[in-house]
Amino acid sequence: DGSSTMEGNKNINHIISQRIYNWLKYLQRHQNDQLIESNEVRKVKGWRSPKGRKRSCGLRDQH
Repeated sequence: DGSSTMEGNKNINHIISQRIYNWLKYLQRHQNDQLIESNEVRKVKGWRSPKGRKRSCGLRDQH
C-alpha cells in the first residue's frame, strides 16, 4: 500500500521546506544587519577620508 508512505513523505517534505524557509529568513535578516553595519562603517570611513582603510581597525574598536 503506497498511499501511506506518500503521505509520510509529504509531511517530511513539508517539515524540511519549513526548516529551509526559516533558515533562509534567518540568513536574510543576518545579511541585512551586516549590510547595514558595513554601510554605516563605510559612511564614517568614506566621507572623512578617501584613504580611510588604515583607520578601519580603530573604527571597529570604538564601536
